[in-house]
Amino acid sequence: MGLVNVKDASAYTGLAETTIRKYISEGRVNAQIEESSNTYLLDKREIMLQVPSVLCVFNQKGGPGKTSTSITLADYYEKKGYTTLVVDLDPQMNTSKTFFDYQTLAESKSLYNFFEDNTPVNKLVLKYNDYIDVIPSSLKLMTKKRDYDIDDLDKFVKSFYSTFKKYNVVILDCCPDVNSLSKFGLLSANHVIIPFVPEPFNYDGVKDAIGTVNQVKKYSEYFKSLKVLINAHEQRSIRIQEEYITMAKDELKDYLVEGSIPNFVGIKERPLTDNLFNQYTSSNNAIEKILAVFDAIDKSIYEGA
Repeated sequence: MGLVNVKDASAYTGLAETTIRKYISEGRVNAQIEESSNTYLLDKREIMLQVPSVLCVFNQKGGPGKTSTSITLADYYEKKGYTTLVVDLDPQMNTSKTFFDYQTLAESKSLYNFFEDNTPVNKLVLKYNDYIDVIPSSLKLMTKKRDYDIDDLDKFVKSFYSTFKKYNVVILDCCPDVNSLSKFGLLSANHVIIPFVPEPFNYDGVKDAIGTVNQVKKYSEYFKSLKVLINAHEQRSIRIQEEYITMAKDELKDYLVEGSIPNFVGIKERPLTDNLFNQYTSSNNAIEKILAVFDAIDKSIYEGA
């Protein structure tokens, strides 16, 4: 358990010190007194759960597993008991279609309605279960070609944060492009996760994606960290994948999450089932590897410096 004082808790969360002290007095968060300084000490994870952690899964190249990563992260945080909002920023709607059937999506508001007719963000939310809500995407967004400037996108971000604040975790699944939707995701994010498959064409796009994140984060008041994630790692050793993993450990060591997500049938079959972690025991080799990677990401968010 990592303990922080009220001043540091304010810096980590963006909450005013007076607000944190109010939470303590109300019993909303636990605190202990440090006798030597007579100051409050709080559990860092507990106080950080009072504000949303916004994770953007981004890669401007198609095929690295952004959607599967987003969905598996949502399943992971559901199992931890964290309230989670998934925002589908990809007009292909694969994330939306994983959680809801065609008829439900056809009858519901979507991200398109926010951009087209200023529908309030809270009116876009669909309840999936007790822990996961979803803001679905729409194919109609493919026809909406307007390129919003940073000031417009910043206003949109602030509109969404009023809804984000209702959740412990927000997961933004980006489209494979650098456009207004993906920029919106990057501007909103505290933590950006770039998945890639350790193969030539996929790896080539990682540095471009890192460059895009570093450009956009200059305009973000929320950005905290960037992580690169090895995805779809074959469970049998394939020479070309192992070579690119070795390369990534050397060239991307400042960003690389330890471990890798395996190329696992359970992830592929997730649209036909419910929570991945309900389908397999934690002793399953692939599940163990997935949990190790997500535990590392989670620890960096809630317990990191």
